[in-house]
Amino acid sequence: MTEESSIFSGSISVGYDTDYIFRGVNLGTDAAWGGVDTNFELAEGLSLNLGAWYINPTGGGRDNDELDLYAFLNTSVGDLDLGVGFTSYIFPEAGGDTPEAALTLGYSIGVIDLGVLYAYDFDAEGSYIENTIGTTIEISDNVALELGTGISYGVDYYGVDGFNNVFARAALPIALTETLTLSPYIAHSWAIDSLEDNGGDDELFGGASLSVKF
Repeated sequence: MTEESSIFSGSISVGYDTDYIFRGVNLGTDAAWGGVDTNFELAEGLSLNLGAWYINPTGGGRDNDELDLYAFLNTSVGDLDLGVGFTSYIFPEAGGDTPEAALTLGYSIGVIDLGVLYAYDFDAEGSYIENTIGTTIEISDNVALELGTGISYGVDYYGVDGFNNVFARAALPIALTETLTLSPYIAHSWAIDSLEDNGGDDELFGGASLSVKF
């Protein structure tokens, strides 16, 4: 039993977002979501991450229910975290399902976490690149403040060919028990350059999630 728990872990989460903002674009409002995320330790320093996530925006006048199915292989090379994987974006009501391949890089310098995401959308035949920086401040034994910001860039990505948006986020995860965490957050996205030229708006939004680890 101990050996099994050491090679398999995961979480089940539910949440609510005032607006569903995906890569700077508002895809609906009053959105409830839920997801399952699992990790399998394949070998020392090598893990397989599998998950499913579903969101139901009920406002905004769009049929934007979305199911994401993803699989990533993750490893570390020294202090550098590497991930490569695939996500299938499925839209049960609107249609237009699309597959995406992605590469993630992560590196920590003291209390600062740096991240890079490169994603290639096969339907758009375009790329999305995101650079992030963040930190976590421990407030007490069961409360932390997570701060993060970033900037993104698109290359032939759904009409975006240039800088896409700048974003910032603050979350306050509260450990209710050893396995149950409540995380309220607030965030802002600023449309810039190509996304702004295509009619993208600045967005202020927030929400909360409840997650249980197993």
